[in-house]
Amino acid sequence: MNKMKKLKNNFNRLWVMAEPVLKERSRAYRMLVIVILALIINGLSISVIVTLCLRASEPIWDLLFYYGNLLGLYFDIFAPAGITLSHMSLLISLVPSKEEFSDNQKLNPYFITGFSDAESSFGVGVCNNNNLKTGKDVNVSFKIHLHTKDLELLNKFKSFFGVGGIYVKDNSATYAVRSINDLANKIIPHFDKYPLLTQKRADFELFKLAVELLSKKEHLSEEGLCKIVSIKASMNKGLSSELVESFPNITPIDRPQVKATEIYDPSWLAGFVEGEACFYVGIFKSSTHKLGRVVSLKFQITQDSRDATLMKSLGCYLGCGRNKNPRGSVEDFVVEKLSDITEKIIPFFDKYPLLGAKSRDYTDFKKVAMIMKDKGHLTEEGLEQIRLIKSGMNWGRSV
Repeated sequence: MNKMKKLKNNFNRLWVMAEPVLKERSRAYRMLVIVILALIINGLSISVIVTLCLRASEPIWDLLFYYGNLLGLYFDIFAPAGITLSHMSLLISLVPSKEEFSDNQKLNPYFITGFSDAESSFGVGVCNNNNLKTGKDVNVSFKIHLHTKDLELLNKFKSFFGVGGIYVKDNSATYAVRSINDLANKIIPHFDKYPLLTQKRADFELFKLAVELLSKKEHLSEEGLCKIVSIKASMNKGLSSELVESFPNITPIDRPQVKATEIYDPSWLAGFVEGEACFYVGIFKSSTHKLGRVVSLKFQITQDSRDATLMKSLGCYLGCGRNKNPRGSVEDFVVEKLSDITEKIIPFFDKYPLLGAKSRDYTDFKKVAMIMKDKGHLTEEGLEQIRLIKSGMNWGRSV
């Protein structure tokens, strides 16, 4: 009896903490919070819950919807905690339908391309294989390598393309597609239809040539192998010293010229920002301010200077910001003016949301911007609130 009373008290305490969050977030997010609360109540530690979520090969919602009796699962979890009928009624009302779940999982194809412009790689590998006539084997792959905090986003990529696998090691997760058929029938057609805008497009065009040669089995001949090595020599970082020694007479194929292209869809920019941008909150000493501190905000996108033209187009597209070239090899686009942040940047990402872990930094960034808009940063209470928010952003965020 004492155990039941303790469970019920734990639930009531956690419910009070979670209810404000549940009202502000999406239905899927609210449902996930409730499930986690239920698991905690029943004695499962947070570390175990996180591990289970990270190790799942499919998104947690797939597991809930397709591999269990949903209502039965929740009754089994909540009944021992003495959950009231009103709580259960609210719980059921929050459960998204299977159709709503499917719609929520779909990524905009332009977001896919924008994020791929930022984080993906198209690779061609050549390795030793004494079982082949040429003594060399060739492999190709499309990869996205991220921290495990973005595992959910990688699962969405896998669901979008319907091919490939996700591999987790320590704090890293990689979505990879290596099958020639999958690359030729899924990955390449996507980027043909929704083209990359950065210089990465040149690597993609060369990658296509290599996949085509492999599809025709030309890599099994000396001539075909040399063609692929010639392609690889113009991709990414070129040939390793070992390959240069093995193929001393190779002439790199001409690298395709990527002409500057205007941003053609806002979701491309949302995807690109998910991969390349940062939301900063700075607190600095200031002898001219009453509190001795000044707060600043900065939205920044950094890219290789090869994409300087594309970076310069960001200001025109967003209607704010400026470009900097601080180190010669990189180009920065920054927005620091508070009115630009509150009137242009925040409305843009509210309409075209970030979908990965960076969305949490954006949410905190927005909170600080609203405090500053209301002049709250000029008070001790507001400044302390900003300090607390800042401490959990970017690298300070635990999950």
